[in-house]
Amino acid sequence: LLAFTRIEGAQLDNNHMERNLRVIVLGRKNHLHFKERIGAAVADIITSICMTAESAGINCFEYLIAIQRHSKDVKASPVDFLPWNYQQKIESMAKAKSETSTA
Repeated sequence: LLAFTRIEGAQLDNNHMERNLRVIVLGRKNHLHFKERIGAAVADIITSICMTAESAGINCFEYLIAIQRHSKDVKASPVDFLPWNYQQKIESMAKAKSETSTA
């Protein structure tokens, strides 16, 4: 409660986190209507990915498309494809590909 007095730049409220948690709580409520548990689990994972991308300022739809297009690379190096890293990784892959095609 007093973190803002010790930590420079700490916010006085947590409205941003409360707003994000609301999505998770609504998801849990909606997951009660899934036929199978696995469907609810997949929905949880997708919700988590989307909220992480959104909090990083990334378009969730574009991020999910990029992850699917580069699925083999994601499996080889998942850290490079976290929402805050993936654009740089894709750009470096495109640059490397263009350099090899011109050589």
